[in-house]
Amino acid sequence: MSFKTDDIITFDDGSKQVVLTSLIHEGSEYLYVCGLTKDESDVDGNFEVLCANYQTGLLDRVADLELLNVLLPMFLKNLEEIEKE
Repeated sequence: MSFKTDDIITFDDGSKQVVLTSLIHEGSEYLYVCGLTKDESDVDGNFEVLCANYQTGLLDRVADLELLNVLLPMFLKNLEEIEKE
């Protein structure tokens, strides 16, 4: 399974996040996501980076600061490209 921009992810607790962009880095898929309001009419401003763990079927929150420092500029570049389209 692969995630695309604007995919909505629903978690077990009912919370939802929208995929802003995704990328593959060193063989793993990472997602830059933002939470949605309960009625899904807007984003809530809570941004996260998640790693798709296909062995467990879970999305793991990325907390490693060194990895985030690598991924965030890559996500921003992707978002700039999406904005140009």
